[in-house]
Amino acid sequence: MKAWNPTPYWAILIACFVCSASSSLIAKPAKDHVLYRIGFIHPRSGPLASYGNSLSQGVKLGLTQFRSENPQLAEKVALIAADDRGLASEAEKAALRLVQQQKADILIGSLSNVANQAIAAVSSKTNVILLLPRGTEDDLTAYPYVYSMSATDKRQGRMLSQFALKSLRRDRAAVLVDARSPDSEVIGKSFAEAFTQGGGQMLGQWSEGGSEELKSVLTKIASAQPNIVVFPGSYRGVPNILTEARKAGVKATFVGGDGWDHVDLYKQGDLGSQYYFSYFHNNDPQAGVQSFVTEYETTFGQKPDVFAALGYDAVRSALQAFVIAKSAQTPNLQKTFEGARFPSIYGAGHFGKDHVFLRPYPVMITTGGQARLMSRVVLDE
Repeated sequence: MKAWNPTPYWAILIACFVCSASSSLIAKPAKDHVLYRIGFIHPRSGPLASYGNSLSQGVKLGLTQFRSENPQLAEKVALIAADDRGLASEAEKAALRLVQQQKADILIGSLSNVANQAIAAVSSKTNVILLLPRGTEDDLTAYPYVYSMSATDKRQGRMLSQFALKSLRRDRAAVLVDARSPDSEVIGKSFAEAFTQGGGQMLGQWSEGGSEELKSVLTKIASAQPNIVVFPGSYRGVPNILTEARKAGVKATFVGGDGWDHVDLYKQGDLGSQYYFSYFHNNDPQAGVQSFVTEYETTFGQKPDVFAALGYDAVRSALQAFVIAKSAQTPNLQKTFEGARFPSIYGAGHFGKDHVFLRPYPVMITTGGQARLMSRVVLDE
């Protein structure tokens, strides 16, 4: 990977470390040399620990790379890790401890929206910037100091609409949402609004998992004769819904949200050619992605997943903000997040007015029992 160099005139020496049991990759600087403390909250135990480990490894790689590519930046940044166990109560306690006791100047958030809501409340109360590797709920980025590296639900719906209209050339849409998922409802509604504004015809929105039987719902969708059906639900329900949809006479292509993006998507067989939104895929041929995949695999002996990629980009943005701002003070960091461009494996990007990081996002096609890149979409302000 090409060297990532911060603003040349910034002469502060920076070193990176992780205060955790698994921090051997990065040396710990002396406390009296630290000017910028990054508090990192993620699940190291509990049911989300495996995902938290991926996130942590992505963060470690970003820190290690920064240090090796900038040896002159030696002893001014510390990254302090805390375990939230995937729980809101633990996330809140961890955030308060990092800010109040360990004097974190910026926080990198966790994986679940539930944990991140608790961290965001602390961020708002203490006036500390929170950078979320994954924060999909729109009310998270409504907090004044919260920024997300991933698309929110509303943005995801709008990007799916753009893809359906411009890339697939589909003009008659039905939306099938998961009645058990608020995120699914928001994505579906956002898609419908953007699709109509873009000139498409919305034929209706239906729910699965509610009081009405799936067979009845799919029969109604078949009668409407859409040429595209949007299902922003979980990967667990996709194979069964596709099977039942074909039996009911639904011939349309299905498009999914980020909930489809899981290694177990194909456990029940080939899905045919459908499409879904993603934040990252290790088979994406984009040069920055492949360089990251190679370095990650060399370091950890496995391919990175979406959480590793988001963690990697998050810590690089946190470091770059300090370098550009020349300060650890919240007003200066916030000014940087509002106006600067930041590195990512998909190329430089920036944070929009809604505090969402704007860069290309992959749309995958399911074919031959696996996912491959179909295209990339980016939504402007």
